[in-house]
Amino acid sequence: KKKKKNKKIINRGVTEIITPGVIINSEVLESKTSNFLAAIHIENNKIGISFLDISTGEFFVGEGSNSYVDKFFKKFNPNEVLYKQNKKSYITKIIGNKYYSNGMEDWVFDYLSAYENLLRHFKTNSLKGFKIENLYNGIIAAGAILNYVCSICNIKISHIYNITKLVEDEYVSLDDFTLENLEIIKSK
Repeated sequence: KKKKKNKKIINRGVTEIITPGVIINSEVLESKTSNFLAAIHIENNKIGISFLDISTGEFFVGEGSNSYVDKFFKKFNPNEVLYKQNKKSYITKIIGNKYYSNGMEDWVFDYLSAYENLLRHFKTNSLKGFKIENLYNGIIAAGAILNYVCSICNIKISHIYNITKLVEDEYVSLDDFTLENLEIIKSK
């Protein structure tokens, strides 16, 4: 707050924090490409992933092997990846260094708070209706994304009204050479 001579008090504060995965300004976003924020969580040799495009409200969650994760990272090509700080070297082995990444504190990746975050956001008593209740690490990744978005964005996110389970067999996989030559992802 700042007070000028004989003037009213003016409230000042951060109105928007921009990171690669949470851009919502249509002047900055490329109109024909998605802008996904991703989170990845590894525990007990299982990898949970989640992807959110805050501009459209598309929200996905899944859990699987390294090849499963690689397939969906290629499909969604996220602009930012959230991960648990102490897992950086392991995350780098899985997804490489080509993504902007953001290490978060351990408490962000707590199952109970992630689960409750999702229940609260979707105004439900269970995640069974979304068919994701058995995705332990996926729920943690999705909860981490919601926590991150709510903590840095000064907007309502009520347009995010669904979360979709990623099923590996429902997506066609293309190798790196094909993806680059078809320019499905940005060429270098």
